[in-house]
Amino acid sequence: MTEVANSVPSLTIHTSESAMNEFVKAAESVIAKALDQFSLAELGVAMNGGKDCCVVVALLQRYLKEDFKKLVFFYFPDEDPFPELEEFITSECGLLGVPLHRTSTSDYKQGLWEIHNKTKIKAVFMGTRSSDPYAGKDEFAPCTAGWPPLVRVFPILHWEYNHVWSYIRKHDVNVCSLYKEGYSSLGSKSLTEKNPLLRLPDGGYRPAWELDDAETERTGRSPSRH
Repeated sequence: MTEVANSVPSLTIHTSESAMNEFVKAAESVIAKALDQFSLAELGVAMNGGKDCCVVVALLQRYLKEDFKKLVFFYFPDEDPFPELEEFITSECGLLGVPLHRTSTSDYKQGLWEIHNKTKIKAVFMGTRSSDPYAGKDEFAPCTAGWPPLVRVFPILHWEYNHVWSYIRKHDVNVCSLYKEGYSSLGSKSLTEKNPLLRLPDGGYRPAWELDDAETERTGRSPSRH
């Protein structure tokens, strides 16, 4: 358990246990469907260290148990990373006992080609949710022309912000320490600030799981310059 996981006292945005169970079952159904279509060696995990990714990793670990380590974990290095996030990704993969493949480029398209050619994966588990920019409506989304022949798999596509933090709290999922410091969404360092809606009168910040309005999750994120 991490300091972050242990220090979550409550969620401002509550999700009932029965409702949460249904979201977990739906995510596990997506995982099961992926396993019906691909072998473990053909399945990759995009390890970006964000809270959504951490939940997907936790779901996969609970569902697959020891077979979890047969998945291919990879990471696109950011050109302007948070050192805390980089350290978390390395540390977490060490704790999980899985090797991490780092691409030589931060470009997603080139990076995916690199991983595909190196490992021969055919599908990738990702932490994308429907509220993310450019997210689609389907849990299984083949890459478009010009990209590697991969299927992107989104187990928590229809989860919302409160579902993510409810799962993290209940299962003591490890997450990056930046979420405790007022960041509710993480991107490149120069394009990401603490969420001003979490600011306290004394100038400090509440942690991400105390955000009152899930619709403001990405407040503090600037559009990518790319």
